[in-house]
Amino acid sequence: MGGVLTGIVDTATVGCQIFQIFGSVNCAGDAIREEMAGSGVDLETSAFSDGVRLGATFTPAPGAGFFKTGELAVGGMLARRGKNIGPFQELPIPMQKRTVKKVAQRAGVGLDGVKVKINRDADLVGRMLYGHTAPNRTITLYPDAFSSAENLTKTIGHERQHVMQIDTYGPATSLEQEHAWERAAYASEGQFWNYYNGRLG
Repeated sequence: MGGVLTGIVDTATVGCQIFQIFGSVNCAGDAIREEMAGSGVDLETSAFSDGVRLGATFTPAPGAGFFKTGELAVGGMLARRGKNIGPFQELPIPMQKRTVKKVAQRAGVGLDGVKVKINRDADLVGRMLYGHTAPNRTITLYPDAFSSAENLTKTIGHERQHVMQIDTYGPATSLEQEHAWERAAYASEGQFWNYYNGRLG
């Protein structure tokens, strides 16, 4: 069995590397499936089928048998999910830190020195909770922040404003101060969204 799996890994990795010469390959679609089959990749493995069903994007594995956390090992290739699954499948924006970083960069939100956590509590979907900032420069993003590009952009910008407020003044010491900070953070959201859309800068 080990020899068969090794053969599948080798064949799949070589096939995917051939396609990588021409750019990124998304193996989830039928056209790509046909291309992969034409290059000798064994598409009859359950691992490959499961990856395709989950909408995986395939890239060659960097080393035999080594896969990063959160990625699916499919036929000797890394399979990264390009969309949310399970209780989060209705959320259109991938709940991934790399997505957060890309959106923040596009919106002009600096995250250097800021820790970002993604809360994956399925019970919070639809509760209209978007983000929270802790005094230790940690931003937590809740599922609903990923309900649209606009919500994610505004949430990242909003919470980054709170990081700046805490850095400048220390944690809020009164309810009045907290309310003032919230008003300022809400007022900044539109600017981040406009920058994201190329209307500022």
